[in-house]
Amino acid sequence: MIYLTEAERQVMSLLWEESPIPRALFHERLASRTGWTLRAAERMTERVIAKGAASEEGLLTASVGPEGITDREPHSLFYRFFGVSAALLISSMRPRRENGRLMDRKDRRLTL
Repeated sequence: MIYLTEAERQVMSLLWEESPIPRALFHERLASRTGWTLRAAERMTERVIAKGAASEEGLLTASVGPEGITDREPHSLFYRFFGVSAALLISSMRPRRENGRLMDRKDRRLTL
């Protein structure tokens, strides 16, 4: 599955409708549909190509269909390194309390 932002999905939506299409014509249609400048349309198209969702061999074409993309953001860099979300790691470091008193994590003795 390829993760695409909302803006990148707009590029793909038009590409699915009009593929294959010459690049210049695609940028004009994308800019008029979205209100973007031509340069912004070109940049967004480049991002989609870089992610492998589209290709250009003479004409722009979609490399994947709607079922090949996702809007779920991949795990953060922190998760990829440590295998746990930052929020979970930070919450696990919080001191435990029992009956209003702090607990030592090692032997569970009450500390002041």
